[in-house]
Amino acid sequence: MSRMLNRFLPMLLVGFVMSTLFVTPFLPPALLAQGIITGSLTGFVSDSSGAAVVNASVTAENESTKGLFKTVTGSDGTFTLRDLPVGSYTVSIVNEGFSKDTIQQALVTTGNTTSIGNEKLQPGSMTETVQVAASSAALLDTVSSQGSATIEAKALQELPVYGGFDTTALLSPGIVSTHGNGQAQSNGTDYSSNGLRSRSNNSELDGQANNDLLITGPQIYFSNQDALQEIQVISNNFSAQYGRNAGSIVNYVTRSGANEFHGSGFEFYTGTWLSSLTQGQKGPQFGYCTPGEDVSSGCTRPAVPGFVQNAFGGTLGGPVLKDKLFFFGSTYWVRTFQGATRYTSAGTLFPDAAGLAQLQQSFPNNPGTDELVKQGPFAYAAGHPTSFGPTSSVLVTDGNTTQAIEMAQVARNVANIDLDQEHMGRLDFQPTERDHFYLRYIYQDTPLIAYFGNLVAGSSVNVQSSTHSVGADWTHTFSPRWVDQIRYSFQQARLGFEGWWSA
Repeated sequence: MSRMLNRFLPMLLVGFVMSTLFVTPFLPPALLAQGIITGSLTGFVSDSSGAAVVNASVTAENESTKGLFKTVTGSDGTFTLRDLPVGSYTVSIVNEGFSKDTIQQALVTTGNTTSIGNEKLQPGSMTETVQVAASSAALLDTVSSQGSATIEAKALQELPVYGGFDTTALLSPGIVSTHGNGQAQSNGTDYSSNGLRSRSNNSELDGQANNDLLITGPQIYFSNQDALQEIQVISNNFSAQYGRNAGSIVNYVTRSGANEFHGSGFEFYTGTWLSSLTQGQKGPQFGYCTPGEDVSSGCTRPAVPGFVQNAFGGTLGGPVLKDKLFFFGSTYWVRTFQGATRYTSAGTLFPDAAGLAQLQQSFPNNPGTDELVKQGPFAYAAGHPTSFGPTSSVLVTDGNTTQAIEMAQVARNVANIDLDQEHMGRLDFQPTERDHFYLRYIYQDTPLIAYFGNLVAGSSVNVQSSTHSVGADWTHTFSPRWVDQIRYSFQQARLGFEGWWSA
């Protein structure tokens, strides 16, 4: 088998390169797929009588980076500019004997072909300019049949969404929440696309895979809304460049720098300083004092658990070399401080320190007694385990010896502190009108305290999670019909389970 691979792999690679060089240029425009993180502009140019205008020069200028993309109309008067970086463009159409036609704010979105419709040139000099504002009704994707929706940056900043923005997928037709039922994913938002289970969805960052390979859902919960250009949700009829999953595709597209410096800063505060007690925090059955009852009776005075969460961060972008090289960076921090939460054994009785001493004395070298001493509620000092409520004398026997042991319920106060962080850096380079490069790096650290088994007994684990994500892309335009794109992506996730409580 290895000999066959060694023999035929070079032939396959040569065949792929040859087909790219000699077959792609002759494919019909309809067969050329959109880029995963780019889009296209198309339109029809005619004169005042409606006849097609041939060989008219069409130039699209990115309104942020001033990058230029050029083509000419064909024999039927149509044009298509492919693999444009997402953003807003000014489209200029020039032809001898006609006034210059300019369409402003033509929006290019990920994976879609935006049509500016039929542009009629007016007779006149090319020094005269006719300006037209792009109509939202005309800017529709009339080429691709895939079902998709795009949530733009302005909407992301204004929607009441906190944390992972895959929640926005629920705004798309055919996607509904699974409410945690039926093979729902454990990461991110549980949603079903076209009746498929949540694990059939595919998460992407700038078109690169961003999936938790253990339990599905996104690996990186990208949370800085100011660093997102848009989110694309594809629910059916996927284009050829997509694959892997049968559900929906949620693609986060990050922002890039521009010719002008721009930045932002924000702080979101959530706290309990105006919160009241819950019904559970008022119940004596959980060990809380009733109104007027003194703590000397062994109860705990109810109090609202302290909770403070600060989510803060910012962005900064701008030019390194004007019209050529741009940078963009973002940072995002979450600091969550939650006051001690009281956990009880909920009716299960345990011996206290004196009771454990009785057990060891009455049942020496008993494996059950030894395990209770090593792993029981009082084996771990964190959270200050204490007995509460009435004590009961429980008869304990090993078949030979019977001993009455004093037992009671146990409570432990657990405080949670989460310190999450997320950082992104991106460079965009357009050395020529035909070339565009970008390089993007994301680092995310999300430590999590997870509880397994009997929390009162101290069963928990500290999950240290850090992820590195690298994405790169080079797009080169050979001609209006021939565009090549080379992409690279790398993602590494470290997930470590470490014991948290210590005796």
